[in-house]
Amino acid sequence: MKCHLGFGAFTQEEGDELVSPPASIFANKVLKKEVSDLDKKIKRWLVNNAGRQIRDAWISLSRQEKTKYFDAKQDSLFSLEEFESGIMDGRQDRSLYPVMEQANVEESLVLQEEPRALRRINEDTKEHLDMISTYRGALRQASLLAELSFMVFSIRDG
Repeated sequence: MKCHLGFGAFTQEEGDELVSPPASIFANKVLKKEVSDLDKKIKRWLVNNAGRQIRDAWISLSRQEKTKYFDAKQDSLFSLEEFESGIMDGRQDRSLYPVMEQANVEESLVLQEEPRALRRINEDTKEHLDMISTYRGALRQASLLAELSFMVFSIRDG
């Protein structure tokens, strides 16, 4: 997210009334370019609660009011033709997200029905799982019998 310097001027003027004094102080630092790692900090600030409130107030301004702030603070690095609101919201930029492709809607597919090959695999898997379960049961039974036999012999032998 980036913003025009006019938005910074608006925040500097109206920040105390809309949000908090730190918003006005931050905007003042942005206008004077006293902030290191500026883009990252502006983005973080615009997304948090205080930034959201001031951004909503900015968006609710009329075009003439915004133009007054744009004219007061010229910003050659920001394209007003592309982002007329004065805020470049990267969350709405589709280039940041994966490309979505259209699904083939000419073929119908019943989603609940398993394909025949998958049914065969599931039957085989069920068979194997049943065999493993039977084996484990027999193994448990044999180990319990061995344990019980050991206890009986040790009690009998005293």
